[in-house]
Amino acid sequence: IVILSGQLIAVAWILNVVAGVSKPVGCVLAAVVCTIYFTAGGLHSTVRVNLLQLTVKFIGFILALGFALKTSGALGGVKQSVSLKLDPDSLAAYFGLVGIGASGVSRYLITLVPSFIISPGLLQKVFGARDQKAVRRGVASNAVVLLIFAIVPVALGMIGRAELQPLDNRELAMPMVLTQVLPVWLGTLLLAAIFSAEVSTADAVLFMLTTSLGKDLYKGLLRPDATDQQLLRFTRWCAVACGIGGAICALLLETVIGALTIFYSIITVVFFLPLVGGLYWRRITARAAATSIWVAAGVFFILEAGPLAARLWTALEPVALLITLPVARWGVPSLAVAIAAGAISLAAVTSFTNREGAE
Repeated sequence: IVILSGQLIAVAWILNVVAGVSKPVGCVLAAVVCTIYFTAGGLHSTVRVNLLQLTVKFIGFILALGFALKTSGALGGVKQSVSLKLDPDSLAAYFGLVGIGASGVSRYLITLVPSFIISPGLLQKVFGARDQKAVRRGVASNAVVLLIFAIVPVALGMIGRAELQPLDNRELAMPMVLTQVLPVWLGTLLLAAIFSAEVSTADAVLFMLTTSLGKDLYKGLLRPDATDQQLLRFTRWCAVACGIGGAICALLLETVIGALTIFYSIITVVFFLPLVGGLYWRRITARAAATSIWVAAGVFFILEAGPLAARLWTALEPVALLITLPVARWGVPSLAVAIAAGAISLAAVTSFTNREGAE
């Protein structure tokens, strides 16, 4: 629900720049569009729409980057323009390899890398493939596309930093570049590409949610004897409910980054250890996997909520400072501490359970 809301917020920002639509209205419109076509067509419609979106994205991004670099005087012109707006220290950090600092880079790596490995959306689409060859080709192609898709928008954002005035809302940078720096026809094409990217992710999330709720919860636990027709009806209603939930969450959250950070942190802390451990360690037990989930999630919640609790209740301040010492003093991401705690509990419970079984 949270990552769905992040995509809806992104669509709302595009509509805000292009048509002056407010964020609440844009979020609701995006939720309606995604929910309708996913509910009507399911996985097949998602695949067809995604292929069309991929084509638009590739063409739009390649043309846009070329035009934007030409307008800004290539990379040298971008750096010169940005240097006029930043002091020397900020400029070095902006163009540095680890400009946000080692702790910032490690935080992103720990948050994003495991979550992409265990992405339910990717795994569920893999299981929907025709054969192993399709899986290998699909995953490899997906990796290449993600690499290109990660580089080009960042480059366009840097061009926006050079060409545009400082923005109150930095998440409007991309739509502003497309509407003010690029030619109208190209900006329109690329806006369609970004819009399609957000819609593509939104329908993947709906697929992830409805599959889990339908196959795992409804047919797996509540009604094992349900027919295919009953399962289809249930999943369609789930898609509608999740679309509504995503829209509500998008109205409550302020930024795309905030929504994505919540999603990737939670999915990593819950799924990474059980999934990777289950694949590569034959001795792991269900009890150990469940324990690792509770321990990792509990540690992560305490580290994240500790400073807030200390501000609300000063008596907890010494405890909060002690608990968050690795995060505050050494810059260790709270997610890394949580995963480490979960891994220790996973190994300990697995060893104890296996020894208990042997006895």
